[in-house]
Amino acid sequence: MCACGKRLSPPETALARNHEEIECSCGRRLAYERIGSRWTLRAVLTPEGSVPVEGFSRQLRLEPDVERFWFLQTIVGARLPVHVVFSRSSKIAEVKAADLKVVRLSGVESVSEARRLWVDRLEASRKSWRSSASNRSSQSKATPGPGF
Repeated sequence: MCACGKRLSPPETALARNHEEIECSCGRRLAYERIGSRWTLRAVLTPEGSVPVEGFSRQLRLEPDVERFWFLQTIVGARLPVHVVFSRSSKIAEVKAADLKVVRLSGVESVSEARRLWVDRLEASRKSWRSSASNRSSQSKATPGPGF
């Protein structure tokens, strides 16, 4: 069901893809992911009336078919709005959250795909950071510091 109250059917089970976007008549995009034999709603992308200016490239903002959306994502323990500026004709999206640097994505087919790729990058950087922090922690425990 969309946030506007309209009931939308999840994607067809027979589809070969594992990710699908459903567009509601209100303009929202629902991003689904296939998990096993079922479709799971991953995000609701809400259209924005104007292009956020700060951080996004002028070139993309001026594309004639530019679309603007936002979605909520948990980042460092807080749910924050994430903004996506997307051009279907150029297959380019830029994604930005809070004071994080804009991520530019090329070869993107949909705003849902841009969201998914950005979230994948966020998760990969979190795992990398946790791994390096864990390594630093275990090294500091194994190696006595000055004064020992």
